[in-house]
Amino acid sequence: MIGAAAVVCRADVARYDVAVPGNPASIAVSADGRFAYVALSSTSPASPNGIGVLQCSQGRYRLVRVVPVESGPFGIVLTHDGQLLLVADDGFVAFLSVPAMQQGRPALLGYLQDDPGDVEDNDPGSIYVNGTPDDRFAFVSDEGDATITVINLQQARRDGFSRAAIVGKIPVGNAPIALTFSRDGKYLLTTSEVAPPQYGWPDTCHQEGAASSVARPLPSGAVITIDVAKAETDPKDAVVGRARAGCSPVRLTISPTGATTWVTNRESGTLMAFSTAQLIAGSADARSATIDVGSNPVPVAVTRDGRYVLVGATNRFGPGGVGPGKLVVVNATRKEVVGTISVGRFPREFAVGVGDDILLSNNRSDTITVFDAARLPEILSPK
Repeated sequence: MIGAAAVVCRADVARYDVAVPGNPASIAVSADGRFAYVALSSTSPASPNGIGVLQCSQGRYRLVRVVPVESGPFGIVLTHDGQLLLVADDGFVAFLSVPAMQQGRPALLGYLQDDPGDVEDNDPGSIYVNGTPDDRFAFVSDEGDATITVINLQQARRDGFSRAAIVGKIPVGNAPIALTFSRDGKYLLTTSEVAPPQYGWPDTCHQEGAASSVARPLPSGAVITIDVAKAETDPKDAVVGRARAGCSPVRLTISPTGATTWVTNRESGTLMAFSTAQLIAGSADARSATIDVGSNPVPVAVTRDGRYVLVGATNRFGPGGVGPGKLVVVNATRKEVVGTISVGRFPREFAVGVGDDILLSNNRSDTITVFDAARLPEILSPK
């Protein structure tokens, strides 16, 4: 049920596009739906890297300003109190004041350098960020460091975002990206594109983007389960489960009931369904279904009513480079594709907004597409 102060920002159309000045990545929507924020990587000297601020006006999101940040913003998340936006920004986490962004005042509060660990001069490649439901801790995916950084968020806010707020690092598999909490907030699930050698898993996948004649054989990727309470005190011993997850798992979402975890496999072109309970229990094979969804799927989301799983097929490694993308609509109960919708080039990230609003960033088209999830059957091309 939508609160009295919340807004659904799509007028009376099934979809519309919003142009943005740069390549959009992650999106975050305010709890009342009045604002959306998007990480932008500059494509022109005239537009800086930054956070695009979109405001709902007359039933549509409209870009009102860009708040500059350094380096390469990608993953973003709002704190649950609505006061801060956290930005995974290459080797840093940036902290921005939400009220200041909305009002057009200077919003950047500070940067926290994401400790590169034991490797000197290594950029950890901070790509995703998420915060615990109580806003006490934040977790950052270090894609280039095979770790997840744990930050005491309360200490960071109190002490000016110094590195002293870093609790430590959780060792996970290669190229961790997704950061999704279980519905009770007790566990954090992440993806690893390639399982580390110590798992002892066989080479069943291949190097992405390389010709088949030279592509290196690689082990499958993994879904890794982290005990949040352990991570807050002893990050090095916080991993409690590892499950095989196909070739290059990159994004992960959990159904509204919490029962099913959905994972996209970029190299194998599939969507996998897992039992969340089995993942938490530490099962190495918690998979319940594998669905073919097209070329190089990346983002994944579940509609609020749980009826559909949405996947962005990116064609990222197609023979002609990144081509037009597709939104693939999967029936969550039958676990089968029911149709597709043409979208922009390189659909990158979803955000589930207020009501039936779904937002999708089209990274190479410099647009955000806003969908009415309830009207998806009207606009999809049947399988």
